[in-house]
Amino acid sequence: MAIWSHRWRVNALAWALIPLGCSLLSAYLLHSAESRPDAATLVPLLWVWGLAATAPALRKPELALSTVMFAAMAVRLPLIGSPPLFSDDLYRYVFEGIALNAGHNPFTEAPASLEGLAEPLRAQVNHPTYTSIYPPLALLWFRLLGLGGTATFAQAATAAVDVCTAAFLFTALRRRDAPTWPALVYALHPLPAVESAVGAHVDLFAASLLAAALAWPRHATGLAVLGAGAKLLPVAALPATLRERPVREHLPGLLVAGALLVLGAWPVLDAGSDLFASFGTYTQHWRFNALALPLLEPLLGEATRPALILAGVGVSAWAAWRLRDPAALVAVVGTAFLVLSPTVHPWYAVWALVPSLVLGRWGWSLAATALMGSYAVLGTLDVSTGRWDEGAWVAWLSWGPALAALAAETVTRRGRR
Repeated sequence: MAIWSHRWRVNALAWALIPLGCSLLSAYLLHSAESRPDAATLVPLLWVWGLAATAPALRKPELALSTVMFAAMAVRLPLIGSPPLFSDDLYRYVFEGIALNAGHNPFTEAPASLEGLAEPLRAQVNHPTYTSIYPPLALLWFRLLGLGGTATFAQAATAAVDVCTAAFLFTALRRRDAPTWPALVYALHPLPAVESAVGAHVDLFAASLLAAALAWPRHATGLAVLGAGAKLLPVAALPATLRERPVREHLPGLLVAGALLVLGAWPVLDAGSDLFASFGTYTQHWRFNALALPLLEPLLGEATRPALILAGVGVSAWAAWRLRDPAALVAVVGTAFLVLSPTVHPWYAVWALVPSLVLGRWGWSLAATALMGSYAVLGTLDVSTGRWDEGAWVAWLSWGPALAALAAETVTRRGRR
């Protein structure tokens, strides 16, 4: 048995060289790109990378925590410092952190109004006339990124947090007495690697707190609240975590989480009703690579977005009532969010990827890879106006194979039963 175990371990690590090679090649191509449209040419490489990263689901190797963390560091390190051509959100993160550290309120002062503050960075902030939309813990995270003051620092910090996410997944799987191969899948996967080490997205920071909540049930409630303070979706774990222990056992974690959220929110509360000004614009008008929206809009018209919100609330309420496992609950809510949201950027898939891997499922590993195909739209980007031509082909290219992967995994799982 030990011989076979060693053989699988060696094969898995040898296979990990493919994602590492893809990471190195991606970094080279990003540095060689002349503009954002050139990033679209990386989509086939990202797909190959995702297929290779999912391979441990076939062999199901048992691995040490050190191996998982080494793999995670190896595929992220070459990407740090790459131009953030897929998404430039990180410039806003860093600039808002600098603004907060300088005593400004990003909910009342948009980047366009802060002339002279970190000027080279400010010039790269997207939608500079919009104020902030981010919750309290995200603001604290931005303050930290603002201390570094550069895109590379933001990428390195987010990549380091994402390596911890792979470790938290390993711990969660061990606590469940489950095979640990899903942690290796996450460590090698292009979506968290690229979105942390290149895009530095705040979702990866929040998802790390969710993974920590799934790894340590005793502290899950406080960690889930903290995660929700950076991005809303970790709050989905609360109904299941609150059932696991008496209320008094949750209080210390909730008090610590509450204190950190107050610390993050306090400097911006004087914005009053302006706290939600730009968020309203985002929820009412933003759209990209939606699945349900274009299908329902011809039927429901202006009622489509409220109907989608209602459907999401309904699915979440049903899942909270029926599901006792926090990972299963978040997996359902995360999947519903992706299916129903008017805006589905590739990095949003982390909200289904993390809990599904804790459950030992590989479907979202392939689906998340497929959703990275939506980056092909950058090939149509007009650099002078910042607009791209999103046709129905984007959904077919990304959602088509994503739904096929999820269906295949579901059929396979039911067949085993």
